Amino acid sequence: MFSNNTLIPECLFKGYKKYKAYKESINKEIEICSNLIISGLKKIISNFYPSNSTNLNSNNERMILSKEELKAKFEDELKSIDINIFNAEYLLNICSDFNKIEELSFHSMSTQEIIKNILEINGIKDILNPFDSPDQAILVHEILVFCNLYNEKIETSIKKNHVISMCFLGKALFNYLNNIELKQLYLRVSQIKNDYEKKLHRLEAIKKLFYVGNLFENSLRCLKNQELKANFYGLLNICRFHNLICKLYRYDYLLFSLQIPLYISMVLEMNIVFDSETTIEFVSFILFVFKQENLDYPDFYNDKFEYFLEKSDLNSENIIKNNWDIVNKYLIQTIITWLKGACIFILKNFLENDKIENNKNRRLRILYISQLHYMNFYKSKNLCFPDQRNRMYEYVKRIYERVEEFYGDIINM
Repeated sequence: MFSNNTLIPECLFKGYKKYKAYKESINKEIEICSNLIISGLKKIISNFYPSNSTNLNSNNERMILSKEELKAKFEDELKSIDINIFNAEYLLNICSDFNKIEELSFHSMSTQEIIKNILEINGIKDILNPFDSPDQAILVHEILVFCNLYNEKIETSIKKNHVISMCFLGKALFNYLNNIELKQLYLRVSQIKNDYEKKLHRLEAIKKLFYVGNLFENSLRCLKNQELKANFYGLLNICRFHNLICKLYRYDYLLFSLQIPLYISMVLEMNIVFDSETTIEFVSFILFVFKQENLDYPDFYNDKFEYFLEKSDLNSENIIKNNWDIVNKYLIQTIITWLKGACIFILKNFLENDKIENNKNRRLRILYISQLHYMNFYKSKNLCFPDQRNRMYEYVKRIYERVEEFYGDIINM
């Protein structure tokens, strides 16, 4: 089923036999992506079940820096983020270095003093605010959710000796996002040689989204009591990466494409209450998904989503309201479609009535539609749901019909 012992289905390699240059290019890119997935899974699973061994840095002298030396190192590393971002060990090592520098060189200073006096930044909000702007070129769902949750209390949430790392990762994330040419993902075939070249552009954009997720995951690890949340997010970032690669050759029209961002919202919104048994179940489920060439069991994926949603003990209304608020806050001029009108009607009716829907199916219907509304509104502005623009309407329409099929009555339009 899987080519070259990778986690990428063999179907993705088909169709390039007559185009040697593209076959070689796609094979090379897929090999890179497969290695990223496998190494990412190994890292995340080891984070879920860490060993007792620790790596101690014996050379502490090079970690004692002046303000000027730290600022120079900080700026140099920011400039090299595009070169090093593919290396997960780089992020781990540079953050470890910054944590040690903060501990040895600025241990007597408060969070505010380090931010204002050493890094010369007014506050963490100055780093987050650009993400919270309608002018931001790329909208990443989890970053917007994060800003809504932490913008007012971020500085009190940072771990001891992790202030410099948090500032570095925030700035690196913004710089890297601004350097992504998202338009490459939506090039028409007439603008490039053929569809094979387009697939390579799309694969590159998907890979960059994965790197964005790595930066975001490490940002979560800078916050107090968020290690488990970072582990779950890291696993889902890999899952989304794999799912988007597979969508280069398949259109499954299942709800799993909605479930991935909803799982991410679930993880970011909740105080993790998964016990060890449920954690094992969740990790096992994601690993099962990786091995599926085709998502042939829609009921199974839907049942699993309902199960983990219940286990998280999360009020789904929080996610619904958050998706609604984000769409209204970052309103972008779009063509009005019947689907947009249908989604708005359903969501407004739910939110304005301000009541908890006791019917489980109705609750799930509204939850899915809130995520679909988000996807439909932003289209090419949203990096988390890369898709071909000429097929986006059909894709969203079909997903809407699947939601109604499972959880409601189909509305004839």
